[in-house]
Amino acid sequence: MDTDAVVHSSRRLARRWQSLLLLLGLGALAQSALAINVAFDGSCATQADRTAVSNAVAVATTWSTNAYNQVNNNEATFRGNQDLAYRTWFGTFSQDRYQRVRAVLDGVRFKLNSGNTLTAYCRVNPNDPCDAPGDIAATYVNARGDVQAWFCTAFFALPPRVGFDTQAGTVVHELTHSIGHTTDIPGAYGVAGSQNLGANRPSDAVENADNYEYYVEDLYD
Repeated sequence: MDTDAVVHSSRRLARRWQSLLLLLGLGALAQSALAINVAFDGSCATQADRTAVSNAVAVATTWSTNAYNQVNNNEATFRGNQDLAYRTWFGTFSQDRYQRVRAVLDGVRFKLNSGNTLTAYCRVNPNDPCDAPGDIAATYVNARGDVQAWFCTAFFALPPRVGFDTQAGTVVHELTHSIGHTTDIPGAYGVAGSQNLGANRPSDAVENADNYEYYVEDLYD
């Protein structure tokens, strides 16, 4: 069987289904019809690990979608510096920074609502990219748009979705790297460092992956 033909046919069908749902005003259903597919490498050997990853991706999809909508639909509020969460993590309003934040969140939520595949690798320590004690996760997006995601042992010790530094927030964090080309700015890793960037170095805040993670987590904390 020509599996590539089947994949391409399935994606064409999904796109047609999405278009039909949008015409009927059922955008949310169209979005869920194209949710990213989570596949597991053999390293994800336990059901507990698979469930943790699946739930983290699902919550990250909701968080990134809603965060994008919050930013995209409230420019006037942000322009007046009236939104505390946005101001905390990205600083006072500037058009360039606002457009950067919107573009990064748009890229993440689009990928998580795509028909692509995310292949998960679990607890691959001490192999790269989980070869350092502080490594939590990493992602890579290939030319076809599919995602490879490594979930290090430390990932599974994080809270799933409550507070800061969660499993779901980590998925958003890593995808801002591979899709939005954000970085981890030295000295700005963690809540206090990211808040300092928002207050004093907003041009760096919009380039720092933790600021995006904490923003989406702050909306649901």
